[in-house]
Amino acid sequence: ADAVAVPTAKDEVVYGLLDLAGTVQDLYVVNSFNSGTITDYGNYSNLSNMSTAEELMQESDTISIETTADKFYYQGTLENKNLPWDIKINYQLDKQAITAAELAGKSGELQITITTTSNPAINSAFFDNYLLQVTLMLDTDKATEIASANATLANAGKNKVITHTVMPGQNADILITANIKNFSM
Repeated sequence: ADAVAVPTAKDEVVYGLLDLAGTVQDLYVVNSFNSGTITDYGNYSNLSNMSTAEELMQESDTISIETTADKFYYQGTLENKNLPWDIKINYQLDKQAITAAELAGKSGELQITITTTSNPAINSAFFDNYLLQVTLMLDTDKATEIASANATLANAGKNKVITHTVMPGQNADILITANIKNFSM
């Protein structure tokens, strides 16, 4: 029988990049460790060392490295693109339903609704125990009077970053409103 190395203790953050309707386009994980000999597991199609020039070793689903970095980070792109949440994004312009593609160049009163629910195809332990952060960025040259209840709003250059935190085990109905002019996203 083959011996399996015990995974090294770590922190991880999973990032899902969604299209304008809420479908997952890319899913990747940033893993962080203390220095030393690291053994980790993941079904990754691509790895990126974010801390040093040291080479990550990947054999099947086992990732290992010996590092002297005080804090070591690597990113892995997941082959499976399922999140523990189903996410749907809908748009209205002047109170009429509109697709994201149709919003290009439009002006008026925009409403974006983001709905999150448990994905029944994924073990519910993730939905029930992990926090979900939903972040959207709007160009303030094209969107003004941006508002969203219970959101954290921050400036990042000329963009407004809208962040909602969804507690474990909770569904969310997020509403973002703005006045738009010659809009693009």
